[in-house]
Amino acid sequence: MSKFILITSGKGGVGKSLAYLEYISLANGDIIQIGPYTDKLFEDNKPKIKQLIVNTNKGEEIFEVLEPPQNLILDIVNENPLASEKKRPIAIMRKPAPSSLMRIKTSNGKIEVTEEHKFLTIRNGALIKVRADELTTNDYLLEFNYPKFNIEYENSSEEIAKLLGYLTGDGYFEKRGNNFIVHVFCEEKNKSLIEKSFKNVFGDFKILKDKRTGVIRISYFKTSVIMNLFSEYGVTPATSGYKEIPKRIIRSNNHICASFLSALFDSDGYVSKNRNEIDFDTKSEKLALQVGNILRSRFKIESQLSEGYKKASNSKGEKHKYFRLVISGEDILSFYSRLGFNVTHKQERLKEKVDFVKFNTNIKVFPVGKLIKLIRDSSNIKANELAKILGVSKQMVYEYEWGLYALSKNSLKDFIQAFKELKISDEKIEFLENLLNKGYSFRKISKVERVDYKYPFVYDFQVCDEGGHFTHSTGIVISNTTTAVNLATAMNYFDEDVTLVDVNLTTPNIGLHLGAPVVPVTLNHVLSGKADLVDAIYEHESGTKVIPSSLSLRELKQLDEKDLMDISKDLRKISDTVILDSAAGLGPEALSALSIADEVIIVTNPEMPAVTDALKTAKVAEDMGKEVIGVIINRVKGNKSEMSLQSIKEMLELPILGIVPEDDKIQEALSMRNAVIMTHPRSKAARSYRAIAGKILGKEVIENDSLFERVMINLGFR
Repeated sequence: MSKFILITSGKGGVGKSLAYLEYISLANGDIIQIGPYTDKLFEDNKPKIKQLIVNTNKGEEIFEVLEPPQNLILDIVNENPLASEKKRPIAIMRKPAPSSLMRIKTSNGKIEVTEEHKFLTIRNGALIKVRADELTTNDYLLEFNYPKFNIEYENSSEEIAKLLGYLTGDGYFEKRGNNFIVHVFCEEKNKSLIEKSFKNVFGDFKILKDKRTGVIRISYFKTSVIMNLFSEYGVTPATSGYKEIPKRIIRSNNHICASFLSALFDSDGYVSKNRNEIDFDTKSEKLALQVGNILRSRFKIESQLSEGYKKASNSKGEKHKYFRLVISGEDILSFYSRLGFNVTHKQERLKEKVDFVKFNTNIKVFPVGKLIKLIRDSSNIKANELAKILGVSKQMVYEYEWGLYALSKNSLKDFIQAFKELKISDEKIEFLENLLNKGYSFRKISKVERVDYKYPFVYDFQVCDEGGHFTHSTGIVISNTTTAVNLATAMNYFDEDVTLVDVNLTTPNIGLHLGAPVVPVTLNHVLSGKADLVDAIYEHESGTKVIPSSLSLRELKQLDEKDLMDISKDLRKISDTVILDSAAGLGPEALSALSIADEVIIVTNPEMPAVTDALKTAKVAEDMGKEVIGVIINRVKGNKSEMSLQSIKEMLELPILGIVPEDDKIQEALSMRNAVIMTHPRSKAARSYRAIAGKILGKEVIENDSLFERVMINLGFR
């Protein structure tokens, strides 16, 4: 008779969400603030909101889901293979917020997310997803620099774009009763340019000069003309802290965007006297992010964003918060050739900088040294042979490979060319070329910290059924199944007939873990009566049979006890052992899975909150008359802050089936869409899973390792 083993966890949650004030990049170069945008959609579409019950370590919470509008098109990045596209997400979500979030800082700004939110980074030569609370200042985040999409641009006027640039920079919008007036303040050296812009668009204007300060005010008073222009170009009159780029400018071609930005930089941009950089200051965070986004997505110009306080020229000593964009390195030349200033003295100073600019910039980097080592080792190329072609020392090649330095764009080009000269054919080289040629690079993390959070919700977009990532306004690409997958694979290693079933319908992961995120028939189809169970069974390369659930929200069906009971008899006919990968916590899905289980295995980690939640799960299982055969403790690092194994055993009053150490090979296996048992069979984690499977099945595990192998494993090379 077959046996059902339920793999569950005391700690869970959907997570993977952004803070209320975070800005998200759209495919057309604009940005939206995710919290206000989502809340308004939910308020305007209350009858269409779907509610899901999800489980967190705080208990059940309501997760709200809404279909996005047709005009919401994002930059979507998929990591396997690395590719980008413009696409409408399939769902917008919000959930009750935790009391704190993780703040990740890089040179182009900060991002605040829930601790479970995953970012794409490179570790040990592999592009992998890493949780926010596991990132360090040694990590580099993947950045999407410029989308190569065919966008249908609107026809716009170059002269109007230039005028709107001056209005956005040094302009002031005044309302006098029912009348609307626009002013631009300037110095004498800028006066003729702005006069010309007013004359070309409005036909006339008035000038007033402050004799004390020398500041000139150029104004236009015809309300109907102003309102028609603002309506046509999507201008939102606002004070300096809330200014933004007019909507139509964003929807216009690069030439129009360049005219707008040149005028804007005439007003609020300047060339540093002491440093090789161009600075742009504004009180508006949204404007700073929009400018940085368009520079990156339209003109391939990178910038750095920082916050600070300074006294405005027209203030009485009070300092105000400002946002500063800095353009440096080779991007100065790009700004000079593609945008430039209209103001003569600024353009002349920029020309002087171009003649002396240092092109080697550390802003856009590629931390791929270990990947280069993998290419060299697999091709049996010696370091001195590669160094000779590159024209550098052998030591420099080693330092790149050891990760002491991240490669610049030009250095990466040189390595790729050297590999081609050596006639090396390797898919890893194609990955490097993809990074270089399709608009990707990396930003180093400067700080990771936990911060308090005051808003009621956090937010997320589900970008596609297959999974994927959208792009933050800074350009950063934002995304216990592991135990179930590897335990099933390890049991198959002992010739056990095993079927792995994903009964976590709300947040299924097994298909993603095993390289099949989308399949024709899933458990959802079976439970809804649209397919037979036998049609939803797929065989993994290990021989393990798998029944995945669907990632699509459209196919989401809330699991209940009767659903599983109806198919449990058929499940028992499939294999000797059926492993159920359930939702974490004690919500309806987890309890439904518990109801048909013969034996229960609880997965936890050596932290007090997780072990406390595991205890609750164990007590509920026992109350339901289920046999809890033991506990698997994963992610064991050996830190002093962790609970000891003896303490966990005493607290849970359950046998410990085994421990799984923290192992980078698990993340590498995830990036390869496979079980670590298959990808890194000699790793510490794989050995642990085999030992646990052997203990459960009552079979002896023999690892025949030489002394050399044991040393290599302990050093982390296996």
